[in-house]
Amino acid sequence: LSRAREEFNSAGHLRPRAIAGLYLAFALNQSGDVDAARTVLRESMQEAEALDDPVMSAALLGMQADIESRAGMLTASDSLYRRALAVLNDRDVPEVSWRLHAGRAEVLAARGRPAAAEAELELAVAAIEAAAAGAAFHRRGSFLLDKWQVYARLAAMQAARDDTPGAFDTSERLRAGRTLATLAGGRTGQPPGDSSQLRAREQDLRRSMADLSARLYATADLPPSLREPAVALSAADLESELHRIQAEYGQVLELIRQADTEYAELVTPETPSLELVAARLAPDEIFVEYLVGEISTVAVVITANASDVLTLDIGRERLADLVFFARDAIERERTGSDADLWAAPLRRLYAELIGPIVGAGWLAGKTRLVVAPHAELHYLPFQALITDRERLSFLVEDLAIAYAPSASVWLRLADRSRSREGAELLALAPRSEDLPGSDYEVRAITNLLGQDPTLLVGRDATEQAFRQAAGNSDVLHLATYGSMNRQTPLFSWLDFAPGG
Repeated sequence: LSRAREEFNSAGHLRPRAIAGLYLAFALNQSGDVDAARTVLRESMQEAEALDDPVMSAALLGMQADIESRAGMLTASDSLYRRALAVLNDRDVPEVSWRLHAGRAEVLAARGRPAAAEAELELAVAAIEAAAAGAAFHRRGSFLLDKWQVYARLAAMQAARDDTPGAFDTSERLRAGRTLATLAGGRTGQPPGDSSQLRAREQDLRRSMADLSARLYATADLPPSLREPAVALSAADLESELHRIQAEYGQVLELIRQADTEYAELVTPETPSLELVAARLAPDEIFVEYLVGEISTVAVVITANASDVLTLDIGRERLADLVFFARDAIERERTGSDADLWAAPLRRLYAELIGPIVGAGWLAGKTRLVVAPHAELHYLPFQALITDRERLSFLVEDLAIAYAPSASVWLRLADRSRSREGAELLALAPRSEDLPGSDYEVRAITNLLGQDPTLLVGRDATEQAFRQAAGNSDVLHLATYGSMNRQTPLFSWLDFAPGG
């Protein structure tokens, strides 16, 4: 609030002052000072009108609508959202329009109009995806970070009316965007023989589109202090240049679709159908894809011959508390009365996440579970979930469990050649002295798998040795330390022995 007020008071030009007013009104509203927020918005609206800037006017009206919604003035809020969308008048500004559609959806849902709310959420998701497509790779992760709840709300509404294909498609569309966000940490490598360097050109054009959009529309993703008070080019010139680059970007995408299908699947992914996933499942397999929302969690269940969508009565906050409490209890040194601290949350998580699936009869006759986690569920070891209230009976004793980021990624992996009989195994235990169990672990596994296993222990298990041997192996097993970077996943690492 202090930062926003400082920006607002120091802005010397109409546009930066109007932008700063948007942020200040938001901060005042969050702090509970609704009257002050309304006053700032009225002043900022006058500046936007003086600029003859319909995009800024629409953004300010949307903020005013949000303030009235939070104050319980639903009719007034709905009217303001509709007015903002009319002012925007089909302008291609998805960074603004998604907020308007998502905000109006909340108001319509609160007014008892779920069908209209769902339609607005569909428009919000389409706008988010349009905006994300123009975001530079290095900003895509942060761009999507605060928007996935729009997908979760849409999927929850679809689940409420038993629209399994719709909820599954919404979940997969979110995951496609998150997969791209995972690549945000760096430039994706060029494939051999790509003389036109299409991947590099695609990413350069994406950055140019993001920069021009920010300068032209003053999008709300950047704090006011990072914006320049004036631009060298006129708005007409900026818009013309943006259209030129968008046209070139479309041509590059078409070339990529023809020449680089692997990268095309990442840049413009297509969501699979339920039928396609079901066709790849064995009779004893079940695929469960979770999508965590603020109030509830959606679980799409798929088997070889049926599918369904379940609404689980647990939202993100309570789920995150349980997951991290369980992890903390497991990692803590256990003595005396602390020994069973980890059991209670693992029983509770089983009851919340797997219990309803068992109760509906989906696990009957199944021996293998494929889980597509979401949000904090990525940190939950499903194998360790306790299935019995009285004794320590773990889910892994009943089911072999595998993980996938999404159904589309799982299908892509399934398209690869199946491991041959007697698959070659590469097993590494780089820290056998620090992790004494890891030596026993890899030796036991080499006795179970592979006719000619490669076993690297201690100082022999270097990164260089791993890279040389991994390409000739069908099964890789690493018993070592690792660290996951939650903010930039590509900066995560696995620990090998020193060398090379």
